[in-house]
Amino acid sequence: KVVSIFETSQNYELIYYTCYSIQEVNSPTFLNIYKSLLDSQDSLLRKMAVRAIANIENSTNQKLLEDTLMKENNFISEKTAVVLPDEVLLFPMLYSLPEELKDVNVTMGYPLRQTPLYNLFEALMTLQKNSRRSKAGDESYFFRDILNVINHPYIRLVADKPIRDWISKQKENFIRMQSSMLLKIDSPEIFKNIFSKIDKPDQAFSWFKKILRLILEAMREQDFRFHRLESEFVYNFYTNLSRLEDALKDNPVVDNIDTLWKIYREIITSVTIPFTGEPLKGLQLMGFLETRVLDFDNIIILSVNEDVLPAAGNSPSFIPFNIRKAFGLPTFEEQHAVSAYHFYRLLQRAGKIFLLHNSETSGLTTGEPSRFLLQLEHEMQKRFPENISIVQKTVSTKAVKEEIKPIVINKNESVRKELLRFISDGSSEPAKKFSPSSLNMYIACPLRFYFHYIAELKEVDEPEEDMEAATFGNVLHYAMKLIYNDIVVFEKDSIPELINKVEDCINKAIEVEYISIEQLEGKNILFKNIIHELILRILHSEKSYAPFKILQLEKDESILFSFNQKDFIKLYGKIDRVDEKDDIIRIIDYKTGKVNKKKYDSISDLFSEPALKEAFQASYYAYLINRKNPGREIKSGLMYVKELSEGIHFLNNGASFTTEQFNEFEISLTTLLQEIFNSETPFVQTKDEKLCKYCDFKTICNR
Repeated sequence: KVVSIFETSQNYELIYYTCYSIQEVNSPTFLNIYKSLLDSQDSLLRKMAVRAIANIENSTNQKLLEDTLMKENNFISEKTAVVLPDEVLLFPMLYSLPEELKDVNVTMGYPLRQTPLYNLFEALMTLQKNSRRSKAGDESYFFRDILNVINHPYIRLVADKPIRDWISKQKENFIRMQSSMLLKIDSPEIFKNIFSKIDKPDQAFSWFKKILRLILEAMREQDFRFHRLESEFVYNFYTNLSRLEDALKDNPVVDNIDTLWKIYREIITSVTIPFTGEPLKGLQLMGFLETRVLDFDNIIILSVNEDVLPAAGNSPSFIPFNIRKAFGLPTFEEQHAVSAYHFYRLLQRAGKIFLLHNSETSGLTTGEPSRFLLQLEHEMQKRFPENISIVQKTVSTKAVKEEIKPIVINKNESVRKELLRFISDGSSEPAKKFSPSSLNMYIACPLRFYFHYIAELKEVDEPEEDMEAATFGNVLHYAMKLIYNDIVVFEKDSIPELINKVEDCINKAIEVEYISIEQLEGKNILFKNIIHELILRILHSEKSYAPFKILQLEKDESILFSFNQKDFIKLYGKIDRVDEKDDIIRIIDYKTGKVNKKKYDSISDLFSEPALKEAFQASYYAYLINRKNPGREIKSGLMYVKELSEGIHFLNNGASFTTEQFNEFEISLTTLLQEIFNSETPFVQTKDEKLCKYCDFKTICNR
């Protein structure tokens, strides 16, 4: 269940807190999921993954407390310290402590810049910086900035259901969204606070404070699980924001939002959140420097890795190391000496000491153990063998090779019930229909057909920042329809008139298939110019075929087809162009992408070779037209838009389809449909894993 959340959920808040609530932290499956999230384009998801990995790495500490120290009769939590040289591990450490430890005293700070609230502020400022104002005075926002803000866990905490409902209603593609669209009557109330243009610093202060209040109120009202801890984030942000506002009132030197944010970012970088607690009660959770002059019976020190303990000596300075050394200025060597003193002094009176380091070369720290560990092992133990006893243990996640089993979907009662939606008794049309794409999908992979058409699993639609291949093809197809729409007979003399229509037709096609023409920018303008050039080439290439009569453009064709003499299915197809020349009906299918030109020996090959999908589609269209126009000569061809110099590639070596070929197609089609509806034939995975490369469901199949 947890794995499915990570693989399918768009709810970042759910992912975020699932990272902290998983009990089986040693599961290699979860660790792999976290590591895959490290490559996410979303900065918040990357941070979640880092913390989750830290949680797994800290699980050893939980075992030390729960299975070793806490089982001892003389265990006193107040005399036990967990030391964190790396402050980033604080929250993973808190969430991985045993539940039996009711009291924990935290005596260390947490960097405000490491909090999710800082990411929200970054997202809000990016939203404002990338906003644009139209001549009419309306603001527009970049769609990725909008999604980054409204998908943030804290914003979802304020209005999760209204935002989910709003996202589900957004069917139209957009790159930039106008504020008037964002602030409709049915939009979430919080949008009024988020999507308001901020021009001056004083407006920014009130804007930030209003959003912080909404977050804090939501934490209190919803009995937020981590309210006590994370409300400290809100409080510290609010406090530092107010201090900066007071300072700028007396010195109004900041006159734009960018400067304000740079100053505030510098302030936040140096701020840590202080946690208050009872020093004489509970387990002591401390930073390394907070352990000075304190003694404990039991000590657990995490991240005893080089460059963490002691810290890396790469502090920025204009003075080179050699000059600092020559003139007696402090260097990183003095810092390392201080760390060494505190480290050995902390160990001086402890009875049990656990020093943990990460041996992995990737992750939060390097795989190099600290020099202090080597000194203990090779110097201290040899010098004081009667006082120091060292036991080394390697704790690792058990490597489990997951057996990837083939997925087989048997046609049980529920599956058969879905298949019945494709069937009727012939007196009416069935609820669902077969297209050439669906049949091609079954030929390539029956399981993929099941996922897409039976289970109806689909990826979440996201706005296209740049025109994708499918959209590119749709725009060209629709533009060609608009250009030829008023033509009955295509003559050579009509080409100049059609060329004059190209620009307007492309603009209308982009409006219908993609976005409003006003939002077109960057690469999309180049794509539009490419479509313009390709259409001009198509028109000029038609000279060699003119004159011809245009019968239909982008028209839906469908027939009822019986595959067992009692059940009927609906065959459907949208044909790009049907024209007539020399009393021969020609079916033309435009192809804008890369096409496999593999030749076939017989019609039956089309039903067994996935690589012949374009030829199958063209033959399928020819069969539909033949059923509507029996006895007519029919040709079916592919126009490769990128290779117009080669002309139209007609199937069947340029000859018309024969009655025998149509009969062979019908027999093969009947056999294919009988297999699809056969209760004894399950939906199985394709054996050719090359076909899985661009499949939407390859993660489900572990391909």
